[in-house]
Amino acid sequence: MKTKKGIFFTVLAFVLAAAVAVSAGGDKEHWVKLKQELNLTDAQVTQLQQRYEAIKPQGQELELRVKALKSDIESLEKAASPDKRTIEQKKSELMSAKSAWKEKTNEIYRSVLSSEQFAKLEQMHAKEKKAYSEKKKY
Repeated sequence: MKTKKGIFFTVLAFVLAAAVAVSAGGDKEHWVKLKQELNLTDAQVTQLQQRYEAIKPQGQELELRVKALKSDIESLEKAASPDKRTIEQKKSELMSAKSAWKEKTNEIYRSVLSSEQFAKLEQMHAKEKKAYSEKKKY
């Protein structure tokens, strides 16, 4: 059970950190990598950066909300008599927030990238997620 929880929080932290970093719009290495890997035009990079800059405040709010939810979950789990129902509700809120953010960022990518570029982006994210999860095992 602890392993599943550890993996859950590790993957969640990775996805949210990546989303917030990208939402900042200033991660030059990220944009250079995407441009190269997906064969993006300068115009596509500019559009993506502008759209991520526009949602930056939402990313920052999400980061604060996620930290608060994680803190709540940890406190509830450490309680003398953990309320499993409340813990599951908080975890559900956390997953819902993550899913909503992922969909929001995917909408941005879909609006700018070709279907082939978007498919390749999803493959890249899957590889990164797998590599990160495997790295954390050791």
